[in-house]
Amino acid sequence: MSRKLSKREKILIIIFVIVYIYGCVNLIQNNKKNNIQIELESLDKKANTINKINDNYEKDIILKIENEIKNIVNINYINKNSYSDENNNYKYIIEIQVSGRIDNIFYIEGGLKNIGLENKISKFEIIKNTSNLNDENEIIKDYVNCIIQIKGI
Repeated sequence: MSRKLSKREKILIIIFVIVYIYGCVNLIQNNKKNNIQIELESLDKKANTINKINDNYEKDIILKIENEIKNIVNINYINKNSYSDENNNYKYIIEIQVSGRIDNIFYIEGGLKNIGLENKISKFEIIKNTSNLNDENEIIKDYVNCIIQIKGI
């Protein structure tokens, strides 16, 4: 024989079911939050790794450029500027200023071709340099400065 549940027992069962459902929902939401948090941490680690690789790549490129052209011309400076474009893509610009004889300046492009940067040259500006004098204080006419910009992704 089954006994009828009292009103008080029915209310307790309803409260128990509500608490049980509430607990299950919270457990599921916390599990989703934890999964999202783990995924975000993983993405952050990947982004940091990519940034380190990019930094190493850029340092390698600067060293390769320097090694490739240091025997051709005098390197005055090499600057690297990094930025993010409107789509948050990481980009850099390397600016090189060199000086030397005009004949040697044109060999720079061949040196950059050896390391695969000939298509990334965005600026190749030759500036006449009248401040370079030889031992008799005569101006060396074919001595110039050159500014080269290389854009990279």
